[in-house]
Amino acid sequence: MKITFKYQIKGEKHWRVLNLKPEEYFDQDDKYDLNSSPKHSNFHEYLTYSKVEILFIHIIIETEYGRRDFKQSFWNDGNNFIIERIDSVDRDYREIIISSLIDNEKKEWETLRIVSNNHRLFPAYHGVIRDELDGTQSERKLDLQLFKELFKSISLESS
Repeated sequence: MKITFKYQIKGEKHWRVLNLKPEEYFDQDDKYDLNSSPKHSNFHEYLTYSKVEILFIHIIIETEYGRRDFKQSFWNDGNNFIIERIDSVDRDYREIIISSLIDNEKKEWETLRIVSNNHRLFPAYHGVIRDELDGTQSERKLDLQLFKELFKSISLESS
């Protein structure tokens, strides 16, 4: 397994590159593979830089069975980001996640996950998440039932 972690800092034109060992990137596991859980849920947590300082992250995980790419861009002082995930195992899987701070005073973020299936882009999740004063988070999901049913029927057709 090869894990390449590239990132670009504000004010720099070139990528910085880290070659990580599976035990550095993933949680404890007997056998590391593409489906192993990462140690951190946010890519920037692998770095010593804050989200404010980072512009781009590109992680490439390669095994003999396939490859997984994550590309992330930050803006608005690191409060907003977009992630593209591309998997090339069996069949290609593509997903885009966009998260934007919509109200700084209320600490509300709008998050949208988009999955590509059979030449269509499907919203898989759309919600507003708020950081509450007691340290918890609340979530308001938007209704995507129509897209979930359509996604399922198209997935079954293309199998």
